[in-house]
Amino acid sequence: MNESRSKFIKTFPYKEHFIEVEVCEMENGRFHAWPYISGRGILGSMVREHFLLSQEDFTTKDEALLIAVKEGQHEIDSEFVVG
Repeated sequence: MNESRSKFIKTFPYKEHFIEVEVCEMENGRFHAWPYISGRGILGSMVREHFLLSQEDFTTKDEALLIAVKEGQHEIDSEFVVG
């Protein structure tokens, strides 16, 4: 497995939730995304949950962000329940 060279987190609001994407640049120059959906849970507290992506690594960080956000929006639109 490749080690991470650098990483950053970007947050995108969507409906009443947030899609947070942690993107890591790997030693091989490709990018890995680790996405979360955050929002108010069933009991009213803030909850953050990871969701899986359809692919594991990406050519560019923009591609990683785009796919993660699109798939996060799909999760939310599919009646994703946080917490």
